[in-house]
Amino acid sequence: MHLISKLSTRAAAVTAFALLNLASWSPLHAQQHNAPELSTAAVNTATNQITIGGSHFGSLKPSVTLDGLTLVISSYSDTAVVAFLPNGVDPGTYRLALTNNSLQGNPDVRTGTLDVTIGAAGPAGAQGPAGPQGATGPTGPAGPAGAQGPAGPTGPAGPAGAQGATGPAGPAGPAGPTGATGAQGPAGPAGPAGASGQAYATAPGGAFAGVAGGTLTPFATLSLPAGKYVVIATAYARIFSSAINTSIDCFLNGDARTRVILNPGLGSTAAGSLAVQHFYSSASPFTVQFQCQATTDLGGGAADINFPRLAAIKVDSLTIQ
Repeated sequence: MHLISKLSTRAAAVTAFALLNLASWSPLHAQQHNAPELSTAAVNTATNQITIGGSHFGSLKPSVTLDGLTLVISSYSDTAVVAFLPNGVDPGTYRLALTNNSLQGNPDVRTGTLDVTIGAAGPAGAQGPAGPQGATGPTGPAGPAGAQGPAGPTGPAGPAGAQGATGPAGPAGPAGPTGATGAQGPAGPAGPAGASGQAYATAPGGAFAGVAGGTLTPFATLSLPAGKYVVIATAYARIFSSAINTSIDCFLNGDARTRVILNPGLGSTAAGSLAVQHFYSSASPFTVQFQCQATTDLGGGAADINFPRLAAIKVDSLTIQ
């Protein structure tokens, strides 16, 4: 997980005091006071999710966008939201926006933003050889000689006694100025780039394919060599002219499940996005299958599944948190 350190929170407000009376100012002031404040964000590249921390996200599911692209929300509360990132996001800095749908009125007033950086550096390449040493600068001039210390006093004449102690040395002269620094040698060549991880994916699904009530139907299959993988599946579901709830459940090999519940009403259409992920570690080649089924509150049911997509990213190590 990579923490996103670049932080910029904004609670947009429209101030036009000359045009607002006291009755209209109070609700606007309350919305400004309760606008979302995004304080932290963290990206989990293994699950392709972003976790947003802060306050005033509301009791209803908020809306979250990344550079204007709407994200699918996995979980939410008034202080934390977890959303899925789009597949294949390029490394870079993006504008993350969260709208409090528990408030009413101008979306700019109830939206907070945060600039986030996505992407982590790969392992450092081997160090290149050192460049040649630059030329030595000229030697600075020698400092002046220190002053001679004072002579000791002359003893009285008489028989020669023991030799007197040596007088103290004179003070050292000041240091000469430092010579100019020589020119820096050229930099050595860069080492080779580290190896990147291996990824597998199915082609995007085509037209709508039906799924009958209570029948588990496969929509995408991926055969993988032995190793450790993060597997992600996405699809788009819709139903027509129904006055009761229809649940569309999708699975990865029966290990992980996602669900969307649709109720369009008679003569109307309802649609929703599906996303599910799981982690696999196998010492031999194996197959992952993306399957879906539809059921209603009364049993049976039918739905259409479109754009099924299955992707797997091979990793050297896998840590479940």
